[in-house]
Amino acid sequence: MCHLRAVSLSEKARRGERHQCYMDQVNVELLFVIYGVIQPRFVGTRDMETNLSSRRLSENRCRFVFVSLVGIVGFVFIVSCQILERYQFWIIALMSPTKPRSNITKQVLCIRAPGGRLGNFMFVHAATLGIAHAQNLTPAIVMPGNPLPAAFRIGIRRIKNDGGNDWHRFTEKQPHVYDDRVRTLSAGRDQSLRGFFQSWKYFPDPDVQEAIRQEFRFRDSVLRQAKAFIANATEWYFDRMIRMERSARQWTNANHSLKIVGIHIRRGDLAKSTSIKQGYTMAPASYLKKAMDYLERKYKKKKNNNNNNDIRLLYVVCSDSIDWAKENLRSQPSDIVFSENNKAPVDLAILSFCDDVIMTVGSFGWWAGWLAGGTTVYWNGYPEPGSTIGLKFRAEDYYHPDWVGLAA
Repeated sequence: MCHLRAVSLSEKARRGERHQCYMDQVNVELLFVIYGVIQPRFVGTRDMETNLSSRRLSENRCRFVFVSLVGIVGFVFIVSCQILERYQFWIIALMSPTKPRSNITKQVLCIRAPGGRLGNFMFVHAATLGIAHAQNLTPAIVMPGNPLPAAFRIGIRRIKNDGGNDWHRFTEKQPHVYDDRVRTLSAGRDQSLRGFFQSWKYFPDPDVQEAIRQEFRFRDSVLRQAKAFIANATEWYFDRMIRMERSARQWTNANHSLKIVGIHIRRGDLAKSTSIKQGYTMAPASYLKKAMDYLERKYKKKKNNNNNNDIRLLYVVCSDSIDWAKENLRSQPSDIVFSENNKAPVDLAILSFCDDVIMTVGSFGWWAGWLAGGTTVYWNGYPEPGSTIGLKFRAEDYYHPDWVGLAA
C-alpha cells in the first residue's frame, strides 16, 4: 500500500506540472490576444504543438514590426542629417531672432542689396555700419532673406521690414563708385538705402572697421572646417619639406618660417556670354604667375634683411572653377593645395587665415583680402573699359589704396 500511494502522489505531481504548463500557455496566449497580435480563440481545445506554433508565429510578427520600426527611424535620421548638413547655413539664418523695432531709441539705417551672393551682402553690411556711425543712426539688418547670419555672428539689430511710409528712401547712383550723398541723409527719419555700396570709402574709420570685423566673426561650424583644412595643408607641406631635405635633422636645424598665401579665382559665372557683354573679365593664368612672383620677391627681400631667415610660401587656392585652377597652376614651381567641395563661407574663412591674398575678380575675393589683413594683390584688368560695368566703376573707390594692382 505504501508503494502504491507513492506512485499515486508522483502521478499527481506530474499532473500538476502539466496543469501548470497548460495554464502558463493560456496566460501567454491571452496576452497576445490583448495586444492584438493573434485572434482570440478557445485555447482549451488545442494541443501543445498547435499552441507552440501560434506563439512562434506571433513572435515572428513582433520581430518584423520591431525591425521595420528600427529601419524607418534609421532612414529618417540619416535623411535629416543630410538635410541639416546641406542647408545648415540657411536654417541658422531663418532661426535667427529679429529684435523688436520698439526697443530702438535712435533712428534706424538699413541697406537692401538688389541681389547677389555672400560678398555683395558683406559690402552692404559694412556700408550700413559705416554710414550709420557717421550719421549717428542705429544700424540694422532686414531679416529674413539675408545669408550673413548663417555664416557670421551678426550682432546688430534685426528688423522684419523697412516699408513704412515714414522711412526715407535712398538709392545709390553707381555700384562701384562712392556716393557722397550719404553724408547728408535726411535728419530725424529712418533710412532705407538701396544698392550694392561697394567701396571701402563707406567705412574708412578704424573703429568702424573693428566693428565690422566683430560682425564678420565666423560661426563655429565654419571655423572648425577652415581650421582643419589649414592644419592638414601645413602638415602636408612640412612632411613634404622634410622628405625633400633628406633628413628631419637638416630641416629642423634650419631657420625656416612659413607664410600661407591665399588665391581666389572666380571664373564660373563670368564665362557666360551675358556677363562678357556687360564687361566682366576673367584674370588669365599669366596674371596669377605674376602675382605669385611678386610675393616671392617680397619675401626674398625680407629674408635678405632678416638675418637670412628662410621664408617659404604655401599657396592655398579657392575657386568656383577648381579644374581650371589645377590645370593652370600645377605647372608652377610652388607648393600649392586646393580647397575642394567646401561651401562659400568655409572657403572665405580659409582665405581669411592666410597671410596674404591674391584675388582675381569679384566681391568674394575682395573680402578675403580685407579679412586677411596682409598684402592683397588684385588684377587691374577688370572691368572691360567702356562697357556697361566699366562706365559704373571707379578703381580708386573700389580697391583699397594699400593694395597692389597688377596687369596680366
